[in-house]
Formats: sequence, structure tokens, C-alpha cells
Amino acid sequence: MEKKNIEVGDDYVLWTRDQVKNLLGFKSNGALYNAINQNGFPKPLRIGGQASRWRKSDVLSYIDSCSQELITDISKIEE
Repeated sequence: MEKKNIEVGDDYVLWTRDQVKNLLGFKSNGALYNAINQNGFPKPLRIGGQASRWRKSDVLSYIDSCSQELITDISKIEE
């Protein structure tokens, strides 16, 4: 039986806490949850019991918005 790879959109890809921490460079769970509570980072989805996952699309959108804020702040400095 031949395996087929199925492409799914970013809305359907879920990342674990460790994957999100590694992507953002956080070393502790506390740093991640501080970002949620203080910086508007997206909250995880509860997928059962104590398991949580983040939508890839939510994480990437957050990163993009931070990049735009940084660009805007740098533009203000250069004016």
C-alpha cells in the first residue's frame, strides 16, 4: 500500500508547548505563559485532559505582528 502525504493548511497544524518554546527561544514554560498573560501571545487549545496545543497559524500571525511593531518602532526612531 502506497503512503500518500496529505497537505493541510496551517489552521489545522497543531504545535506542542515544546515546539512553540523552541521556535520562540523560550527556555521555560513560565516564559511562554508570561507571554500569554502579558504580551498577547495566543492561548493554547485544550485538546483533552491537561494536553494543550497551539495552532501554527496563530503562532505565526503573532510573530508577524511583532515584526511589524518592531519595524514601526524603528521607523519612528529613524525619523
